[in-house]
Amino acid sequence: MLYECVIFVLPIKKYKVMSRRRGEPVKYTCPDIDSIISTITAICKQMESCNDEDKNDALLECISDWKADLESIGVGKWSKLEELRSANAALRDWGNEMYNDAESLESERDDFERKYEEEKEKVSKLEDEVEELRSEISELKRTAGWRSLIMSSVSLPLQFTSTL
Repeated sequence: MLYECVIFVLPIKKYKVMSRRRGEPVKYTCPDIDSIISTITAICKQMESCNDEDKNDALLECISDWKADLESIGVGKWSKLEELRSANAALRDWGNEMYNDAESLESERDDFERKYEEEKEKVSKLEDEVEELRSEISELKRTAGWRSLIMSSVSLPLQFTSTL
């Protein structure tokens, strides 16, 4: 069986494939922030509990522990704060991309709405034109009906009708 194919040539436009909601590019960072806050809070409490009666060795051991904890939080390329900075940058970039995508889609939507309104206006004008043509047809039918009625009911002499 043969089928007729209609081919529409449309301008090719690249669209980003967007799911309904893309997931954010970073893990949930609140637990990391909570961990940093807990570590700093614990260090502060331990420092407050120190007094003049503590032995130097015990204080040096505490200071060494605090230093290690603080270094893991904020010193070096792989510190927790650097990880948070990277996550924050990735999240900001993702948010900017989402914003730009939304702006682009809103602009595209506005274009489609404008085109829709233009086409709606064209359809309205065509509907008016069709109505005018229908009126003209009705008028022509009425006029033709009267002519045939007049012609069938009036018997005019042949020489008179020929002069009309």
